[in-house]
Amino acid sequence: MKSKAKGSPKTRNVADLEQRIQALKRYEAWAQLRARPFEEYAGQELWKQYWQHLEMVERAMRAAQEKASEVQAAILRGLEAEREGGTSNKPEDALQNVEGTRI
Repeated sequence: MKSKAKGSPKTRNVADLEQRIQALKRYEAWAQLRARPFEEYAGQELWKQYWQHLEMVERAMRAAQEKASEVQAAILRGLEAEREGGTSNKPEDALQNVEGTRI
C-alpha cells in the first residue's frame, strides 16, 4: 500500500492511507486470519492439474489477444483503404440498396 508502484494507494495519493492501514491491521487481528493448506485439501494431483490448466488458459488468452491485435490492424487497414477509395463511412449511406434508393 505504501509502495511507489503504479496504481498503489500511495502513488494515487489516498488521503487517509494510514487510517486504512490501521483498519486492516485491526481486522486481521480480529479475524484471526491464517493460511489454509489448499493444496493439501485438494490433493497434490488435482492441484497440479489445476495449475496446468490455468497455464493453458493463460497461453490461450495471450494468443487470443495477439490475434485480436491482428484483427484490429486488418480492420483499420480496411477502413483506411475505404477512406482512400472514397467510400463513405456514414451510417445513412449504408441504408441505400444497390439501385441507389433508400431502404
